[in-house]
Amino acid sequence: MSWKSTLTLFAICACFAGQLFGQTNCGDTFTDSGGANGNYLNNETMTWTFCPDTPGDLVTLNFTAVSVETCCDDLSVYSGSNTNNPLELDLEAPDVFTSAASDGCLTVTWDSDGSVVLAGWVATVSCAAPPPCPNPTMLLASNATTTGATIAWSQVGGVATWDLEIIPTGTMPTGTPNITAVTANPYLWTGGETGTEYQAFVRGHCGTPGEFTNWVGPVLFRTNPACGDFFYDSGGPNGNYLNNELNTWTFCPDNPGDQVTLNFTAVDVETCCDDLAVYNGTGTTMPLNADLQAPASFTGTTANGCLTVTWDSDGSVVRTGWAALISCNPPPACPNPTLLLVSAPTTVGATLAWTENGGATAWDLEIVPLGSMPTGMPTLVGVMANPYTWTGADSGTTYEFYVRAQCGGGPTSNWVGPRSFTTIPGCGDSFFDPGGPNGQYANNALVTYTFCPDEPGDIVVIEFLMVDVELCCDDLSVYNGTGTGDPIDLDVESPGAFISTAPDGCLTVVFDADGSVQRDGWEAVITCTPCPPVFNQNVSIANIGAVRADVLIETSIVGGSYIIEIDTAGFTPGTGRIITGTGTAVTLTGLTENTDYEFYLTFICPDGQEAPVLGPFNFTTIFANDIGITGIIAPTAECGLGLGEPIRVAISNFGANPQSLFPLNFSVNGVLAGVSQPQDGFFTGIISRDSTEIFEFDANYDFATSGEYIIQVWTEMGTDSNIENDTFTVVLTRFAPPLFEDFESGVLPAYLTAGPGNNVTNLHGNTSFVLGANLFSPFTQFRLDFPVLGAMEATDTLFFDYRYTNWPAGTVATTLQAGDILSVLVSIDCGETYELAFIQAGTAHEPSVDLRTIAVPLGVYEGLNVKIRIQGVHGNGDYWLDLDNVNLPRCNGLGITAQVREVSTPAASDGEISVAPASGVEPFTYLWEDGSMEPLRTGLAPGDYSVTVTDRFGCSDALTVTVDVMVGNTNLPEVIRALQLAPNPTKGWSNLTVDFNESVDARVDIVNLLGQRVGPGYLLENVTRINQPLDLSQVPAGIYLVRIQAAGQATSLKVVKTQ
Repeated sequence: MSWKSTLTLFAICACFAGQLFGQTNCGDTFTDSGGANGNYLNNETMTWTFCPDTPGDLVTLNFTAVSVETCCDDLSVYSGSNTNNPLELDLEAPDVFTSAASDGCLTVTWDSDGSVVLAGWVATVSCAAPPPCPNPTMLLASNATTTGATIAWSQVGGVATWDLEIIPTGTMPTGTPNITAVTANPYLWTGGETGTEYQAFVRGHCGTPGEFTNWVGPVLFRTNPACGDFFYDSGGPNGNYLNNELNTWTFCPDNPGDQVTLNFTAVDVETCCDDLAVYNGTGTTMPLNADLQAPASFTGTTANGCLTVTWDSDGSVVRTGWAALISCNPPPACPNPTLLLVSAPTTVGATLAWTENGGATAWDLEIVPLGSMPTGMPTLVGVMANPYTWTGADSGTTYEFYVRAQCGGGPTSNWVGPRSFTTIPGCGDSFFDPGGPNGQYANNALVTYTFCPDEPGDIVVIEFLMVDVELCCDDLSVYNGTGTGDPIDLDVESPGAFISTAPDGCLTVVFDADGSVQRDGWEAVITCTPCPPVFNQNVSIANIGAVRADVLIETSIVGGSYIIEIDTAGFTPGTGRIITGTGTAVTLTGLTENTDYEFYLTFICPDGQEAPVLGPFNFTTIFANDIGITGIIAPTAECGLGLGEPIRVAISNFGANPQSLFPLNFSVNGVLAGVSQPQDGFFTGIISRDSTEIFEFDANYDFATSGEYIIQVWTEMGTDSNIENDTFTVVLTRFAPPLFEDFESGVLPAYLTAGPGNNVTNLHGNTSFVLGANLFSPFTQFRLDFPVLGAMEATDTLFFDYRYTNWPAGTVATTLQAGDILSVLVSIDCGETYELAFIQAGTAHEPSVDLRTIAVPLGVYEGLNVKIRIQGVHGNGDYWLDLDNVNLPRCNGLGITAQVREVSTPAASDGEISVAPASGVEPFTYLWEDGSMEPLRTGLAPGDYSVTVTDRFGCSDALTVTVDVMVGNTNLPEVIRALQLAPNPTKGWSNLTVDFNESVDARVDIVNLLGQRVGPGYLLENVTRINQPLDLSQVPAGIYLVRIQAAGQATSLKVVKTQ
């Protein structure tokens, strides 16, 4: 949005599933625009009013969660249906509000700034009758313990006894208290289970027995985890923690003398700025780790056996936090090991290490697959090495290991762990980045993998199916062999396959990520084989013809051969035709033109072993003979259309065979252009396969009149197998005066082009649509471009209306400076260069809010095609330039049409004539032979009437209309027995024969399509047959009507006059 934009605030009303926006539904949930699980947006300004369903009830909003940017985003609550009575102007924490207004309503407003979005809020909407005494408010839960929390609330009105209902979250409240007659506020509740989320409701006892306030709540809280529970950050096991958190937890054993152990199995916090610390005991005076950033295990060694954890997150960047297992055990006979570590994973295990805190020299290990419960029984007993290399694993599998120290003489320490690790994938496994198949790799990752075959003599193949790494800074490298001395690709960024050529058959992969930007990493498949495969991406099809094609194979393997099975698309493998080959190319022959084929390819190693079958690969043969028109190069409408335009086309050979000596033709608007073959329209060159040649007809075409032209060009080669591409069509438009545009459609017409920021509008003081632009620095130009018009005539003049007014209202005339220029430019070279046809400096402009008219004579360009540009250039100030009624008139008649109602009898005067022009620019004036000045004349007697119509710019046209007599009112089809007009078409004379069923009076006239008589009329009395020669020799070629009137009805026959 630029600094010149006008700010408009919108009140938003929307409905989401389970979420309330703008309409009260008692019992619904009310959330911000992000819903219960998303964030609100920047720059929101909203107002909601909640009213009860039942008159007399009161609305209560219970905000159970609030997370907004405290500095800058404002959530406010008001009593009533407006904002006159604030209850809270800056809600930043959970709270409860009940209306005190007579209408029972609550109003909420919300205003977020342009940066930082958070989770917003969740509130429940309830409606209830006013209680006998005031409801409790500001329900809070604090100081959670392993068995409960402190519940507090605010109360007015003399209430001193309360009931509580406390139930697990997700359980529907019953309205029946499970804690009654509480007199303490705050109240310490101790009836909970560890690590469980609860919701609490409270109501007050009023003065009369049996009368209570409404239930208020819920407020949510979670009891602290304890022995045997998992301990998570506020985001839980699947979410992120929040910004600006500051928490302290103290974990003590259930049984005196036991010790608490916290085993952090996952830690992901913002290392720079979010601090997770662990302390020995119940305070923060004995730090064990003041900035925990990686998995570790801690045991309380003070007399009380407790551990304390503190957490402080800053105002930006959130992560997945941590997961830790809480265990409580008696003090071990010797100190527990700590700091479990895993390194150097292989396909069959890893190196396991720990820190020994006493004098133990032997340890027990339990190693289980991830997801399996540890048994407490060691997998390995009396391990003497630390670190210890374990080799009993399956490839590509995740394990957890636990360790305990042997204290000597039988006792052991407590089990410590788990620490998880994943063995390297092996032959047949999938190979993922450190983030696994569903996550992203971490920053600063630096890992090395070495993959070797299970069987001597085999080789490792790694095929990367997907690669997504930070291209600039994270490096995925592949090396031949077991080290990094023989690089194959030092920067893998896209899918591909790598085959070991080292004597040991191994491949090494190294990944090095920088400290920012994480991606999805990669997915690869590891194959071990004695016969190296050829991959799908190494096979391509080339030189596809009508009856042959080449299969190209890229491989670094010397020797070997190929088996190809081919047939039409969809065939069943095992039923196709077998073709064998060697080297890097196999030619497929015996194919059929324009047919879909597919094939499978098997590579056979030099020792005779077969690699996996690849395919299917698909291709389509081309036609043997296939010529088509692929473009009409000339004429084009870019420089206008005129007389004697050449017709130049591009001819392409899509078939397999070279082509020559074939005819072409073209038409314009569906009419053959008269190409004389074979002297013209006959290609005598040679077009080879996949090539294009240019052909120009000798016959040119005259685009004499303005309008749309449909040009079609086609080939007429008799042996062409594919006629779908033979014809090419282009639609060109020749623009010529008259031209008029008043923009009343509300959009810019397609044939005109306006400059950036120039828009059709009826705003800023305009009473109709105009083309307007706000000119100011740096938006300094107004421009309207016409298409090429031609050819110009000596009397052509361009007219347009304009005005300059103030921004933004457009209601005050603008006084311009010398540098504010209005001009008309004309190009005679298709817009390459322009010359000045009109210029008006700002000092020559007479300020006015009304439109003023400019006239620009264009006679100097007589006979030329021109491109016109109306241009406004900004010099000083800030104003609107509006343009309207752009007109380039040319008087070629107005195409007057007439509707006639004939008189009922020869003596009557009840005829009517209504006339209307088909072209020209309003307003029109009308002048009849008797001085009448309306388009409709009534009360007319039989006879001829003449009218002259003139448009706004003086273009006029005249028309004479005949009002005839209608006789009787018998149905004409019952009167006529036979009707014939011949010859038709005619070059001069035609004979009309009419047989009637009875004697009638009849009249015959020849009229044009406007209803004007073009020859003498014939009046015949008391006849049963007409045999009348009609003379059309003196009228121009065209279509006319022979009108026959008899017995009160009329019918017409169409007659065509030819040259």
